[in-house]
Amino acid sequence: MVTHRVEGTGRRDRLALLGDLAAADAQGAILVLDLAPLDRGNASKRRLNGWWITVLSNLLLGRYGDLKLKVILPEAHSIQLQLLRGAFYFALAQRPGKTDYADRSARSQQLLESNSGTWSPRHGPVLIPEALGEKLEEHTYLYSNTHVRAESGYFRRYEASAAFPWLGEVVPRSSNREGDLLREGFLTATCDTFGEVADNISTHAFNLRNPSFAAGWLGPQIVDRSRSCLLVGLTAGGGERSFDRLHFLAFDNGFCIPRTLRWQHPDPLRFDSGASLMCRVLQGRLTDREITDHSGAGLWFLYGLARFAGGELTVISEDDLSDGQSAARVHAQIPAAELDQESSWSSETLPVPVRGTIVHLQLKIPRLSDIGPSEVAAKIEDFRRYRSAWPAMILT
Repeated sequence: MVTHRVEGTGRRDRLALLGDLAAADAQGAILVLDLAPLDRGNASKRRLNGWWITVLSNLLLGRYGDLKLKVILPEAHSIQLQLLRGAFYFALAQRPGKTDYADRSARSQQLLESNSGTWSPRHGPVLIPEALGEKLEEHTYLYSNTHVRAESGYFRRYEASAAFPWLGEVVPRSSNREGDLLREGFLTATCDTFGEVADNISTHAFNLRNPSFAAGWLGPQIVDRSRSCLLVGLTAGGGERSFDRLHFLAFDNGFCIPRTLRWQHPDPLRFDSGASLMCRVLQGRLTDREITDHSGAGLWFLYGLARFAGGELTVISEDDLSDGQSAARVHAQIPAAELDQESSWSSETLPVPVRGTIVHLQLKIPRLSDIGPSEVAAKIEDFRRYRSAWPAMILT
């Protein structure tokens, strides 16, 4: 038995946890994952490293999906909320390996049960139950195992406003006509973009385009072991000049973006690194390699959406050239289009055996009441570059 106490999410904490995961796996031992220390002190002020929580969730559902776990869950509400938004409860509830728990509270049990099922648009969205009267920012909207769908292209045909009916609640109405038009266009574009990403997971994440490829975490058991989710939540701004933010997480344990791109275009992409490939998709530059039949639309639309009011986009996916040992991480700071500033890009290789892909978009919710007619026109024109199917009504 290997015991690991999660004291935080800093670099030393991450390295220690990675070491204990590998040790328990090598020994065939049970890993006792104790998250109770996160409750200590003023837990409501503690901010966990968001991208690391999603990576840990991926590890528990991917590379270490068969590892036997005993988990001691935290009870502080703010810690639970951060873990929830990082797909941690989804990973625990969905993993194939044996998972035991020590003294689950009613709240922890509810979170695990809410993350244990599947979602189909024919049956409506799953809204994790919250106490009556709780703030909207406390709500997290879960779309579980979105790859389980009727057929390819299903999400592109589905009525997006019905798939994400809650979105209108988090974007305030404007006091003028121009702002209301822009709000409606923003909601439509956001729903369409989320639907595009959901469809990409359905179409690409678990599509074994190379039958000779042997993936231990999926392989012939792809139907039984494949998992994906969309998680969307709201965080409130901290002051007068700050913005509320919409957090969108797409998560899967599939074949990863670099590998699926190389399977589709083996010759022109054979020398690119995983990080380089993801940057090309995010920047809409696959055509630089004369690849005209692959738009990378899902990530491209997310980038365009962030330009509406500014935001951040992080993509982490397995580095398919690392023999399963590393992941590529690309991060973009994206200013609002009217600021006329360039986006800031960074990339790195993480020595973490990620399986599949993690996409996190942090999107500022615009203050539409502050937008004048000239800014509306500028935003519409910029959005056209990223979304050719901009709603016809907003162009009149």
